[in-house]
Amino acid sequence: MLTVTNLALGYGSTRLLEDISFSLATGEIGCLLGPSGCGKTSLLRAICGFNSVQAGKIVIDDAVVSDVDKSIAVKDRHIGMVFQDFALFPHLNVFENVAFGLHLMNANERKNRAAKCLELVGLNDLSSRMPHELSGGQKQRVALARAMAPKPRLLLLDEPFSSLDVSLKESLSADVRRILKEENITGLLVTHDQKEAFSVADSIGVLNNGELHQWGDANGLYHAPKTDFVAEFIGEGTLVKDANSTCYLVRPEHIVMGTSGQWKGVVKSRQFRGSHFMYSMQVVNNDGEEHHVIAQHGIDTLYDIDDSLQLDINFSQAIKIHQ
Repeated sequence: MLTVTNLALGYGSTRLLEDISFSLATGEIGCLLGPSGCGKTSLLRAICGFNSVQAGKIVIDDAVVSDVDKSIAVKDRHIGMVFQDFALFPHLNVFENVAFGLHLMNANERKNRAAKCLELVGLNDLSSRMPHELSGGQKQRVALARAMAPKPRLLLLDEPFSSLDVSLKESLSADVRRILKEENITGLLVTHDQKEAFSVADSIGVLNNGELHQWGDANGLYHAPKTDFVAEFIGEGTLVKDANSTCYLVRPEHIVMGTSGQWKGVVKSRQFRGSHFMYSMQVVNNDGEEHHVIAQHGIDTLYDIDDSLQLDINFSQAIKIHQ
């Protein structure tokens, strides 16, 4: 449905993105995940038609919409967009906002489609309210309903949950996935939040410094990272070498803390996570090499800041990194 091939973006001689390739099937939800400034939004804007390309091409439903020679107008791409700041029309009520883009339908069709979209996002009882009367979560639901109403071929979501609190972010991200699947809409989400990416997307692309490091599902990114950046960016982990100088990605669950072990460690910080604590530790192996690691430990034993202890790393469960 969406295919991006060898895409490069930039301004003059400055490249923002280089050699980006990935694809989404109809009804699939993808995510562009990475730190701020890595090029996620620039790529989204290119797909939407706001940014021109310097190399490569963008194909939607087997039709080239962007390459170095042409760019189909934004309005002709049939793409929906959900923005971080909601972008609702302040002078229109909820129903009017959702129905705004349905000018090709007759009055009855517009009414039915807007009502269905409001029902999907759980706001059918708030259709007469104005945007200033809504909470942040309600505004984002209206924005989602408005973007879906014209039945776009592709829905792009640019950091849609970043301004919401944690509990609302989690519930709304689950609702977005459910709604897109019910409507069989292909979606592409941009976020810096791994939890959002994992909860919404079928496929995730990890971006950094304008490069797409890996494209795959959450399980593959977590358990089989292809680059050092993906290994350290996805989940919590540290790159550590064993006695044979083989590099491993060590997750918190791979570390055993206690009074015995081959590594010496000092607790630098501690976070309560409900069923366990997460410890940030400075450790030294038998060869005197220092590492900073994150360790997971139960609540039965509590270690304080600056406590010294021994620990072992279960390299048989850790992920070998090919460098």
